[in-house]
Amino acid sequence: MRLLCRGAEADIYLGERSGREAVIKVRRARAYIDASLDARLRHARTIREAQMISAVKALGVPAPLVLDVDVRRHTIAMQRIRGTVVGTMRSSRLAAACAGIGRIAARLHRGGIVHGDMTTSNFVASRGRLFVLDLGLSSRTRRDEDCAVDLRLFKETLNSAHAADARESWRSFASAYAPALGRQRFARVSRTLADIEARGRYATVT
Repeated sequence: MRLLCRGAEADIYLGERSGREAVIKVRRARAYIDASLDARLRHARTIREAQMISAVKALGVPAPLVLDVDVRRHTIAMQRIRGTVVGTMRSSRLAAACAGIGRIAARLHRGGIVHGDMTTSNFVASRGRLFVLDLGLSSRTRRDEDCAVDLRLFKETLNSAHAADARESWRSFASAYAPALGRQRFARVSRTLADIEARGRYATVT
């Protein structure tokens, strides 16, 4: 296997399963946590992530196919999606991609799922479709505040990683998200997002 990147709680490798190319996520042990507790947490999170990928796909949202789950080794092997990560796109393509992310976010939120790490790095455009990646922090919830936190993180990502295109990209996202979520629910989530931003800690793109 070849190491692709190291995350906060897991290492991502390129390898293969059953003769096909795979991305393999390995949740590594953390020395600062009691070993038995850490093992239980990694076990639970590995199972939950695999379940959430299935739940997201059941909503009709493109996501990698799970090829193998090894709960003893705390690993998930997934189909490798070849394409362009939205976070690396040129300005000319970014706004349209953000509209696609807005539609996906609305479908997730309508289905009672939040992503938990909604950044442009976690979406890949491939063969005319937009795939959602890295559902390790996703969860089931219908709370408006949880949905607003997804949106807050996305705005924060636009501000930091796509500053020159942040305003246009956010408007594209919101213009697609609002009708897909439903205007009434969007109004509630927007008010909650405004309350979060008013605390002075988060994104300010409007």
